Amino acid sequence: MNTRAPITPLIFAAIAVFIALAPPGRTAIAAPAIRSDPAFVIHLPLVMNTAARADFAPGVPISPSPTMPGATTSPGATTTPTTPTLEPTLEPTPDPTATSPPPPIEIEGDWVRTPHYALLSPSPAVDKLDLGRMMEQFYDQATAYFGAEPDLADTERLVGKIYADAAAYRAGLIADGIFGDPGGSGGYYDPGGGVFYLFIQPSRHFTRMLTLHEATHQLQHRAGGCRSPGWWTEGEAELLGMHTWDGETLHIARQPLISLEDYPERALEAFRAKGGDVGYLTRGEGGWSYREAWALAAFAHDAYPAEAGRLRARYCAGDDAATGWAEAFGGPFTPALTAEYEAWLMANQEPWEWIYNEFEPHGERAFRGRSDVNAIAVTKVRPMELTVELEPVSGSLRAGILVGYHDPSDFVMLRLYADRRLEVIRVSPGWSWSWLLVTTAPTPAPGLMDRMSAAVVDGAIEITMNGERVITLDGARDVEGRFGLNLEGCEVVMRLIEMEERGAGGPFIELEERGAGRP
Repeated sequence: MNTRAPITPLIFAAIAVFIALAPPGRTAIAAPAIRSDPAFVIHLPLVMNTAARADFAPGVPISPSPTMPGATTSPGATTTPTTPTLEPTLEPTPDPTATSPPPPIEIEGDWVRTPHYALLSPSPAVDKLDLGRMMEQFYDQATAYFGAEPDLADTERLVGKIYADAAAYRAGLIADGIFGDPGGSGGYYDPGGGVFYLFIQPSRHFTRMLTLHEATHQLQHRAGGCRSPGWWTEGEAELLGMHTWDGETLHIARQPLISLEDYPERALEAFRAKGGDVGYLTRGEGGWSYREAWALAAFAHDAYPAEAGRLRARYCAGDDAATGWAEAFGGPFTPALTAEYEAWLMANQEPWEWIYNEFEPHGERAFRGRSDVNAIAVTKVRPMELTVELEPVSGSLRAGILVGYHDPSDFVMLRLYADRRLEVIRVSPGWSWSWLLVTTAPTPAPGLMDRMSAAVVDGAIEITMNGERVITLDGARDVEGRFGLNLEGCEVVMRLIEMEERGAGGPFIELEERGAGRP
C-alpha cells in the first residue's frame, strides 16, 4: 500500500474516475477486487524521472489490499489462454507496408476502438488515431511472434488505459479495484482484469514503448499462456516494445537511431560494472534491470533464433532460469558466449544521443524534432559523411546540422530559416556566438527537399547544401569534433540520406542495410 498520501481522498477520486472512464456503450463486468494469480502481476518501473537515471531492479508482485467498495471495469471476460507455440519467431511477420485497407478506428470521447483494442486515452499528448493504427499493427506482428491469438468473444477487445500523469494513473488503478502502489510503476498489467495501464512518459518514443511493453504482457498472458522467469518475461516485453514508428508503419523488435533512454548504452554500462558477467540472469539471480533483460533477450533472438525459440518453450514448460537456459543452449553461459554478447552489444549501440531537448526516432532512418529552444542531437562517433533532408512540420523553420561538436557550448552549426536565410554560426564556451557566414540558401532541385551535408574531405570539413558548397572548415578542432542536428522554435522531420564511417568499424552501418532482421 502506498502510504505517501491518505487513502480517503482517493476513494472519492476512484469513484469519479470509474464513473467517467467506463467504456461507453459497453457493459461493465464486475471482477474480483482481490486479484488471483499474483505471480502473473507484471509491471515496468517508472524509468524516466530524469535522463540520467539508470538501472532498475525488477518489480515484485503486488500484495492485494482489502476490497474497496465499487465495481471494477473489465470490458470483457477473461478467456482461457491458448497453447503457446514452441518456436516463437520474429520472422516472418505480416508486412506492415503491404497494400491493404486500413483497419477501422473509432474514436468516441477518450476511447479509441480498433478491431482488437479498446484503449482509454484521456491525455491530449496521445494522438488517438495514431495510437489506434500503431496498436493494430502491433497486434498482427506480436500474435505472429507468439503463434497464437487471444480467444476473444465477438464483441470483446483487449483493453488498455493510458493516463496523463501518475496521479490519474493511480486513481485509475484504484477505480478498477487495484490497490497499493505497483512498485511506483509507470506501467502495469493486471492479469485478473486483463487490462494494461500506464501514464505518459517524458519522451513520445518511450510512451509508445511502454504501451507496447504492457500490451506484450497482455498477450503473454492471454495468447501465450506462459509463466517464465522474470528476466525473460520482462526481456521479451522489452524486446517487442523496442520499435520504430513513423505514424504509418510499425516495426517491433527494432532498435531506433536515438532515444532518451538509450537501452544499449545502459546495458553495456551495467555489463561492465558487473565485471563482464551476464550469466546471473540465466542463473536466476536478482539485481537485474529491464535494460539488461532486454539486451540478453534481444541478443538471443538476433544471434541464436533457434535457441531463443527453444528457450521460451522450456520456460513456458516450467523450467527455472538456469535449467531452461542449459536445455536450450546446451549448458550454462560460457566465457565464449559472454564475449560474443559483449561484441553484439557494442555493435548494436544507438549511433545518436540527445544533448538538449527532444529528437525522437521517426521510422527507421529519420528524426522528428520539436523544441522551443535550441535542441541538439549528435552522433556518438563522427562519421566521414552526413547528409540530412529537412521536412518542416510546424512553426517557423530554424534547423540544420552541426559539425565540430565537442560539448554543449563548443560547436559549429549550419542553420536554415523559413525565409531561406542560411547561417553558419560558431558557438564557443560561455555561449558566445559568432557568425562565420550569412547568405541565401541554394534552392533544392525540383521535387526534392532541402539537403545539408558535412563530409571529411582532404583533412577538412566541407559543408554543402543542395549540392553547392557553403563553407570549408579546416581547423583541427572542427575536424575532430562530432556531427549532429539542431533546431529551434519549430518541428521538423530530418531524414538521414547518408551516414557513413568508411571502414572504421563502430556502431555505424550503411543505412540501406540498417534494421535487416536486427532488434
